[in-house]
Amino acid sequence: MDVMEAFRRSHNTLKLWVTEKLDEKSHVFFRSYSPVHFRDGEWNKGGYCSTSNEPETDYWKLEPEPLNNQIIFEKTINRNAPQDYSHCCLPRVPDTWNQLLYAQLLAMGFRTKG
Repeated sequence: MDVMEAFRRSHNTLKLWVTEKLDEKSHVFFRSYSPVHFRDGEWNKGGYCSTSNEPETDYWKLEPEPLNNQIIFEKTINRNAPQDYSHCCLPRVPDTWNQLLYAQLLAMGFRTKG
């Protein structure tokens, strides 16, 4: 079985269990981890994103259309900082959203069974 089929089956199994075993008043939140595609270290310790390319900075290689090529060029031409990878990796953002969701659920009175 390939990875995608296993992933699909695991989601279907979870969905069936939730619909068959829990009443409709229950709340279920599925939490997963974002994929990691950094190599040779963490994002903040010298690692690099293996699926990214540097932006094209040669103005003459940019296509005249679409307009967003010009916008990208203008935003990256004078940039001193390295690429932040937020377009695909989003370091720490999923963790932050999970913490915000958890805090909101606690504020709404949801508690874990213990």
